[in-house]
Amino acid sequence: MFGIYLSFLFITNLIQTKAFSHKYHSHEEITSLLKDLSEKNPNNTYLYSIGKSVKGKDLWVLALADSKPDNHVLLRPEVKYVANIHGNEAVGKEILLKLIDYMLNNQKSDPDVDLIMKTMRVHILPLMNPDGYEQSVMGDCDSVQGRANFAGFDLNRNFPELFRKNGNKIQPETESVLKWMASNRFILSGSFHGGALVANYPYDNYFNSKWFFPKASKTNDDDVFRNLALTYSTNHSKMKKGCDGQAFTDGITNGAKWYPLVGGMQDVNYWRYGCMEITLEVSCCKYPPEKELEMMWNDNKKPMIEFLKMANTGLKGVIKFKNGHIGKFLSIKINSREPIFKTSADGEYFKILLPGDYTISILINCKVMYRIRVAIDESNKFLGVTNFLSEICQQHKDKCHLYSIGKSILGNDLIVISIAHKNPDVHIPLRPEVKYVGCIHGNEFVAQDLLVRLIDYLLTNDSDSDVKYITQNMRVHILPIMNPDGFIISDRNLFPSSLGRRNHAGFDLNRNFPDLFRNISSTVQPETNSVLNWLEENDFVLSANFNGGSLVASYPFDNYLNSEYFPKHKSLTNDNDVFVSLAKTYSFNHSKMRYHSCSEFEKFEDGIINGAVNLNIKYLNLVRPLADWYPIAGGMQDVNYWKYGCMEITLEINCERYPDNSSLPEIWIENKSSMLEFLKKANTGVKGIVKFENGIPASNITIMIDSREPYFKTNANGEYYRLLLPGTYNLSVGIECLSIYQALFSISNNSQLLVLNITSILFLYLVGLSELYKFKYHNHTEVYELLSEYAKNFPNKTHLYSIGKSVLGKDLWVLAIADKDPSTHVPLRPEVKLIANIHGNEVIGKEILLKFINDILYNQTMDPDLDSIMKNMRVHYLPLMNPDGLLKSRENDCSSTTGRYNNAGIDLNRNFPDLFDSSAGNTQPETAAVLDWLERNDFMLSASFHGGSLVANYPFDNYPNSIGYSTKESLTKDNDVFVSLSKVYSFNHLNMRTQRCSSFESFDDGITNGAQWYPIVGGMQDVNYWRYGCMELTLEVSCCKYPSSSTIEKFWEENKNAVIEFLNQANTGVKGIVKFENGMSAGNATIRIDSREPYFKTNKNGEYYRILLPGVYNLSVLFDCGYVYDTQITIPSDSKFLVHNITLSNAFLSSYLSKQSNI
Repeated sequence: MFGIYLSFLFITNLIQTKAFSHKYHSHEEITSLLKDLSEKNPNNTYLYSIGKSVKGKDLWVLALADSKPDNHVLLRPEVKYVANIHGNEAVGKEILLKLIDYMLNNQKSDPDVDLIMKTMRVHILPLMNPDGYEQSVMGDCDSVQGRANFAGFDLNRNFPELFRKNGNKIQPETESVLKWMASNRFILSGSFHGGALVANYPYDNYFNSKWFFPKASKTNDDDVFRNLALTYSTNHSKMKKGCDGQAFTDGITNGAKWYPLVGGMQDVNYWRYGCMEITLEVSCCKYPPEKELEMMWNDNKKPMIEFLKMANTGLKGVIKFKNGHIGKFLSIKINSREPIFKTSADGEYFKILLPGDYTISILINCKVMYRIRVAIDESNKFLGVTNFLSEICQQHKDKCHLYSIGKSILGNDLIVISIAHKNPDVHIPLRPEVKYVGCIHGNEFVAQDLLVRLIDYLLTNDSDSDVKYITQNMRVHILPIMNPDGFIISDRNLFPSSLGRRNHAGFDLNRNFPDLFRNISSTVQPETNSVLNWLEENDFVLSANFNGGSLVASYPFDNYLNSEYFPKHKSLTNDNDVFVSLAKTYSFNHSKMRYHSCSEFEKFEDGIINGAVNLNIKYLNLVRPLADWYPIAGGMQDVNYWKYGCMEITLEINCERYPDNSSLPEIWIENKSSMLEFLKKANTGVKGIVKFENGIPASNITIMIDSREPYFKTNANGEYYRLLLPGTYNLSVGIECLSIYQALFSISNNSQLLVLNITSILFLYLVGLSELYKFKYHNHTEVYELLSEYAKNFPNKTHLYSIGKSVLGKDLWVLAIADKDPSTHVPLRPEVKLIANIHGNEVIGKEILLKFINDILYNQTMDPDLDSIMKNMRVHYLPLMNPDGLLKSRENDCSSTTGRYNNAGIDLNRNFPDLFDSSAGNTQPETAAVLDWLERNDFMLSASFHGGSLVANYPFDNYPNSIGYSTKESLTKDNDVFVSLSKVYSFNHLNMRTQRCSSFESFDDGITNGAQWYPIVGGMQDVNYWRYGCMELTLEVSCCKYPSSSTIEKFWEENKNAVIEFLNQANTGVKGIVKFENGMSAGNATIRIDSREPYFKTNKNGEYYRILLPGVYNLSVLFDCGYVYDTQITIPSDSKFLVHNITLSNAFLSSYLSKQSNI
């Protein structure tokens, strides 16, 4: 996202040229000089002409760079210097020629020149107006002789103008420069003039300007322009003093504030091409004597160099789409700064900015498609990373938590960011904890860059199904820089030096951890101790530490008993099968690791290696170790495993430890898939909770899987986790070496985590009944048996009842579930319902509801979300509304209507009363049962599960005078709420937001208005809303109506979090009880929210509920259309219910009672 710019100290041997002479050079002499320099320095210079003057003289440019001076290099800034736009202002030409000479001859001795040569390409045009220069006279300090080109035009009044039309004919020199700017994406420029001492910055003009009326005309980048101007003036020994009688504050001025002009070159650089150019007046006399040239060079040498270095400040990057395509010519906006600039054909962008916080927006067709905040602090690259983490976490505070696990020797925080869909700051039982660690060696910069990019990707790409799966099913902790002290002093240009590898005390932190095979005598360092405490406090399941210098996935052990420098064997754990699989997961998903070697001596089969294995080569008759694949004592990955039961591997992710900035985006692309796939492995194997009979968690209990050692322990919550490959295993629970429980279990091939909750037959309660639900299709009888079993096991939390019968006399069973009093309504506790199988052949919804019932009953205490649902609402589940249709439907029938209708051949979702049409037909028994159910219960939220598509559909499904399949949007007055509810489901579903079932379906964000998709008469969701005030959605959750039973578990994983988040919406908006002063409930009173219709009624207890988005609303109570109460309410932004109870004056009691007696 943002560039961290670095010093480069590589040495390049340049051919020395003859001593530079401080004299005025003619066009012919410049041509000869530049050609000579180019021929003698072919690897560092490129000479080209951008066009010709009126008299046909070439406008020569010499480009300088450490490498590839003839081409643009990705993310290498393009910078230019121009002189002699006015032919008689001759000093600039000579100091630029001397600058060329100095840079080519002093890269070795001047670190600043070395930095410039290696981090940018500098284009120098020393003589833009050769014809004018020919006419000018040395010693002429004030006249205009030679100022204009041969045709008499002032070239600095000849460019296109932002504020008014420039009527002057474009000159050849001007046209050449315009084409030059159009073909090169210059980001910084200086134009050298004479006749004053000042750094002049845009704008040079303003709207309706007058020649003798100067006034400041500032750009939106005025802070940057002022800083650029100050960079030059403050490094110039005389500029602040100015010329006799003309001094400018700090040696700088805004152009128009000095004097306005039309057609200036610096303005068009900025407003048209996004290049920040300033005008540099560098001599009081326009054409001083030659004897002053050396002094002029000395005055300007430092400011010219410091000004060029400013090209390495601010932001730069490459934009790519998720499919890898380049984001070329996209509009980029920084805060409110204009003009908006574009990415290049390579997707690059550059923006010079001062240190601070900025919002970057990417626009397509003027619409913001991506936005992120960044912090820039060029003085400290570690601070730059920590600021970025702080800013992005603040921007996504609901999904991330920033914390420090300790400090380095120099007091730098070891900053960790934890990321999860919900509750990123706390552990949730049975949600795996996973970690990534970078820069244990501070000089392996590539690791932190990769992890910072991953953090950004996880927090800003909710639509990516992998990101959604990871953030919803685990908590990921990322420590980008474990060795900040080493990181800060590391320098790419000193590679292969080890500067920065060790911490400030000189310790290699990856040799500083406790070791299983030998005693580590070195003092445990603060950074190491911080990580050890972190491991103690968190039950990490899976981990990887990222390194640079090779391309391989290394797995434990890194050491063995009585190890030697050159081992003869591997050192394998008892979980070697899992470690090999984890290593291959990374290697096989990496675009290079499996096949690519960093040198001819490295050969890693499948891109993986056991840590203790050594690769030996013979070199000059000596046997030498290659890289780090030899036994090491005190490695971090080993202690993760043998002491804390966390499976960590070491990832060498790039051949260079500190690669060039330009290669970092490509390294990210190479590793992205591997990083995501590796994280997903945290949800494979087995997990569970061990509890005593009284419900107390059995903490610190030994869990044994077959003969795999080391054994591991349950945590404080009684939880255990173990990554395993598919297969059959024996699990034992032990206390003080006594086995108190044994079970045989199997891990399936579908890579899903088996939840195996455990009880001892001696004194533990078997929570493992959570496996009551099996992933299979359940017929009507099996549905009833399953619901009955749940009701029997949880009599205080469930209530099983039938709402009616089908045509064939089958009961329509409903299971009501709540933490308390599930058989009755509790005042101010919302009533919610979920329905499936209104169409008998659309079956996935039924299984989702049955599995959800299973999980909410057995896992309430382990999951805060499920616990909240249980305690804050009563949910009624009707898994099978059309049992007769189900009888006729068939598995793997994806698209036919067989089984869709009830036994009388009626589509039940076309059989309800309709607001816009009365032709729904005879009411069927199933429909009548649901209508009666709606009458008897004050439901306020509902969803009906369907199949055949993938979309959340909201009312209305019809519109007045609808005709056939003529689609038309038909919105309720609560459309904002319905859209929000739909997005809650779609955005929390793994695929709904982005996946389509066919090319003919196009649903923005995975939602649609019903009538806009296709209108229907007699739909269930509409009557819920307009007649009963219940907000119901229709959820299409599978492309195939009756898919194979082998896919049920997949659909469950896709939908489970969406169901939870949807139910949570029942606790948003406003609710309350309306009573009179005497305490009597005001039942059947009309409640109005703003102008939203239909109005709704209080129930017999005087209760009302209304789901609303955060905001301010007018709430009114009406009797006989007359207002008896009116107030303003504010729904808080924390997505919690506002409880607003209302007390009405007894003055309205008699009219109320009179009205009720007539009902």
